[in-house]
Amino acid sequence: MPRRAETYDEVLELLGALLSGSSVNHVGTHFTADDVRFLPPPVQDELPIWIAARWPNPKPLVRAALHQGVVLIDLDEPADLVAASAALSDHRHGDLDGFDVVVQRPAGDDPEPWVAVGATWWLAAFDPFTVTPMDVRAAIAEKPGPEPTQRH
Repeated sequence: MPRRAETYDEVLELLGALLSGSSVNHVGTHFTADDVRFLPPPVQDELPIWIAARWPNPKPLVRAALHQGVVLIDLDEPADLVAASAALSDHRHGDLDGFDVVVQRPAGDDPEPWVAVGATWWLAAFDPFTVTPMDVRAAIAEKPGPEPTQRH
């Protein structure tokens, strides 16, 4: 396994332990935690961890399937999301219930086609070199897509 992927897997394991609110002792290849405890502990049993995955690379999808969600980048069209979701579903034994699927598209795009094929979150993307506060305010005021629903 490449070093970066190995380091990422270890930090995800360590982060999950730290977010539990319990005392953590970890000696790994890349990180050490000696009787570390994050306080206050979270009020929910498990804090969601979303893993970024560049479509169509398969290994990040496998990693994401082990957590609570995926942030998919480089999706060109909703059909890409359908294929990525099918791969995630396979890795999660057919179960995407409670699993977040995040897409990021340019501000002003229509989120509906993405929601229709399984996106649970929509992130408006801006060019970091040219975005202005007015651009962001305009995108917020537009409020594209369906009204959000609260998940528990």
